Amino acid sequence: MATASRADRLGIVLRWPIGIALVSWRYMWRTTPLHRSEEVGSSADLPGPPDEDDGTAEGRQPLAAGVGPLLHRSYSVRIAGSEMEAELAKEGIRLEPGELLACARTVFMGDVTASGAFRDGCVRIQDEGSQLIGELAAHCATSLIQNQKNILDACAAPGGKTLILAERNRQARPNLPPRIVACEANPRRLEAMRERFTLHGYQIECRLADAAALDEDAVFDAVLADVPCSGTGTLGRNPEIRHRLRLEDLARHAERQRAILRGALRAVRPGGRVVYSTCSLEPEENEEVVAAILAESPNTRQVSLARRIDDLRRRKVLMDSGAERLRKCLTPEGALRLLPGATQTDGFYVALLERTE
Repeated sequence: MATASRADRLGIVLRWPIGIALVSWRYMWRTTPLHRSEEVGSSADLPGPPDEDDGTAEGRQPLAAGVGPLLHRSYSVRIAGSEMEAELAKEGIRLEPGELLACARTVFMGDVTASGAFRDGCVRIQDEGSQLIGELAAHCATSLIQNQKNILDACAAPGGKTLILAERNRQARPNLPPRIVACEANPRRLEAMRERFTLHGYQIECRLADAAALDEDAVFDAVLADVPCSGTGTLGRNPEIRHRLRLEDLARHAERQRAILRGALRAVRPGGRVVYSTCSLEPEENEEVVAAILAESPNTRQVSLARRIDDLRRRKVLMDSGAERLRKCLTPEGALRLLPGATQTDGFYVALLERTE
């Protein structure tokens, strides 16, 4: 039987009502589309005013505050501590453990956005796969043998993963310069992100900058490049994507993704690491971008995420069952590919690169 062309395969994906054959009925039920928030665009988290789709994974998340009650859908949240569960239970909010992470919970009943814990920032809406990307990037920074860990979030808005970087790399004294730089090219989104970082302001410097035009050289120990993408990993929640995505869009996204990844690798010091992630299921935006950069960069190598998964399990960031599930999601190159239906998350791709000299 002849192999279908790339255009034919993409056409099939975009025509199917469920978006992609790998999306199970359970995933479609769980992720009934919500009006998207500022979170759509990088890899996935919390509220903000409705905005244009920036294509990143974090941007493609459910809206929370200001969009109406989330009463009849299950969705993932991140909690500051187990004591928050008891507080939320008093407000009629039913939580269940997440699938992967110890800090993740699934809300099965109630409107978490109406809770005091949500207003205080102790609970935030964020896809568990998005949380995982933040945890992997944070671990790459904390595992470096450096007293001063400088971290760049190259495509930071709306900021959920940046907050995980700050939580896992706490700065002892507020009078020290911020160690985390969060970049955003849109002034309005930058301001919204800065307001969101109020409690962590002394740790995070918000910078108006285009991630594809970074000019720093060997400044940072770790970089998170959660790049703008087609968002096909979020089709279950954003079915409108299949009506507007065209085959030529993938080439356009890939060109920008390569530019961002080049800038990230230039910005990281020798021995430093870059976490590259998308909420796309398309090879053009994932392994092909990584392969192209590796081919043109002799001082860069890809590192398997298997050891990082084990480290996060030992640190109790990942649950044992979650770590086992993630090992099955590793590609031959050591990247992670999360598929909707196979995991209770959106679709994500995550690769770890290291600058060797």
